[in-house]
Amino acid sequence: MRKIYNKFYRISGEEKISDRVMTCRLISMVLVVIFCVAVMSFAAYSYFECDVSSKDNHVEAATFKIKTEITYTDESNP
Repeated sequence: MRKIYNKFYRISGEEKISDRVMTCRLISMVLVVIFCVAVMSFAAYSYFECDVSSKDNHVEAATFKIKTEITYTDESNP
């Protein structure tokens, strides 16, 4: 891996950027951009194509009848 990097990408201090190195860097950059766009497009497609549906459910609540009675007793007056 180091040999490939040194051959195509490394530029020593005395050298100028050669056409080959510049071309390799541009191709690498373009490939990375294409890969990122492809990943984003697949993610967007899967997000918008997700179709979840369900039937409406009938919910019936219970009915309660309460009868209350309040009686007041005054214990101070017998």
